[in-house]
Amino acid sequence: MSERKAKLREYLQEKHDCVVSVLDRLTSDDWTATVYSPDHAATWTIHDVLAHLADSTRGQLRNARLISKGEDPIPPEFDLQRWNKRVVSKAVEENTGELADTIRNTFAAWIEFLDEVPEDALDNEGRHPGGQTESVEGYLRVYASHEANHIADLEKSFNEAAG
Repeated sequence: MSERKAKLREYLQEKHDCVVSVLDRLTSDDWTATVYSPDHAATWTIHDVLAHLADSTRGQLRNARLISKGEDPIPPEFDLQRWNKRVVSKAVEENTGELADTIRNTFAAWIEFLDEVPEDALDNEGRHPGGQTESVEGYLRVYASHEANHIADLEKSFNEAAG
């Protein structure tokens, strides 16, 4: 494994370890705790955040794979806010524990992708759902930081609720 890929793998693992440490502490009593309040664009519970992350981790991986092959899967008119709102509203009935498992398990697919993607393809660029252009390496980093940032918000609200 190249030094570049080794550093990426280390970054992904570090962020994922933080995510899992929070997921492992959650119980079914926590699922409805509010993470984002009316001060943000929407009120999201822990369940909503996990639904968003489960969808995002799979979608970003799909996009990174396509970009590594020279495709650009995100159309210019893509509306991330509308997408996220729809994902969360559709996930109301999904089992929160299964959403957490999806987040845990999709990490292995990211690592497999990193191991398999040719090193030069890490520089391929495409549109990210957030609107910016990202390289495949950028997608790997954004995936990990996006997940870790949402989990940090979740942990903060979880700790505040626990007193």
